[in-house]
This record gives sequence, structure tokens and C-alpha cells, in this order.
Amino acid sequence: MAVKFYYYKLYKEISATTVGLDLGILYRLNEHFNLSLMISDISSKYKWDSTPLYGQEGSNQEDNFPILKKIGLSYSDMNIGLIAAVEYENSNGQTNIIRGGIEYNIIDKLFIRAGVDQFNLSNSDFLPKPAFGFSYFKNFINILFSVDYAFMIEQYSAQDRHIVGVSVNF
Repeated sequence: MAVKFYYYKLYKEISATTVGLDLGILYRLNEHFNLSLMISDISSKYKWDSTPLYGQEGSNQEDNFPILKKIGLSYSDMNIGLIAAVEYENSNGQTNIIRGGIEYNIIDKLFIRAGVDQFNLSNSDFLPKPAFGFSYFKNFINILFSVDYAFMIEQYSAQDRHIVGVSVNF
């Protein structure tokens, strides 16, 4: 279970906040396979009030988040350093999306990964988004440092996405 707090500032005096709820369960089928189920953004919505900006001409608007229902299956074999996963997502916004990925422990503490997001079964106008990346871990004086990098192709943007993360676990 996860409780999420959303805040969005649309314009000077127009903002919205909401709290949403995610519920999920993970079931271990056997040593290598896991099954997951999730419902996301239960009761999440933005309520907008434009009267501070427009006075009597302003209005109230409510935008509900789509409720996402997901089912996933993962495979892991730590003996060979491989993890693979596939997920199907359906929403009340009439989307049916498949995503999947694979991660391989290429050498000690270095993981490479690749995947595809947004394979939309409901609308072929939306192209899938392939992504590639890696993670590297280093233990130093009982503190675990990690660097993560991901590259995602953006078909409808002038630039692709580069995502870099640095973590410290102690």
C-alpha cells in the first residue's frame, strides 16, 4: 500500500493538491517466478479553482486521474545474474499498455538493462519507447554507493531523455 501526495501549480494563484492510494500484492509462484497485481491512483484527482485569477468569470474543475490496473510477471535467476519482467496495464482511460525489460549482471557489481515502455495495444499512433541503462555499485567503509544511468528514446520530443541517479545506502 502506498499513499501519494500530488501538488501541481498550473499558474500564479492556481494550484491543486490531492492524495491518492495504490494497492498491490506480490505472490511468489516458485524460486524463479513472481506474480504481481496492482491498482494505482485510487481517488487521485486535481480540483482547480480559477476564481482567484478570473473573479466571477472563474470556475471550478475536477480532473480525475485514470485508475491503473496492472498485472506483472517476473523471472529471476541469481545464479546467472538475470532478471526479466513483463507488465500489462489497463486503465479506465481506455489504454492497454505492455512494458517489459531485462537486467543482466555483466560483471561483479555492474548491471546492464534494456526494456520497452508504452507498447500501446489500444492506439498504434503511440510508438513504444525503448530504453537502455546500467547500474554500478561500490561498497566503501560499509556504505553502499551506486550510480544509475538510463537512456530513453523520445519520439515526440526534440531530445531524448538521460536519467542519472546517485544513491548512498548506509
